[in-house]
Amino acid sequence: MAVVIFEDESCRRLQALTYARPTCDLRCGALTLRERVAAMLALSGDEAA
Repeated sequence: MAVVIFEDESCRRLQALTYARPTCDLRCGALTLRERVAAMLALSGDEAA
């Protein structure tokens, strides 16, 4: 199964945090947002990239 994580216009509100990295690579606790989505979908980290 292919999963696409995209950033829409609302990501601009996080510009101070996302200037040097994609929004999905922000940490929320111990995991990145990408890792949280992968865990919810039971995918490995490589498949969610």
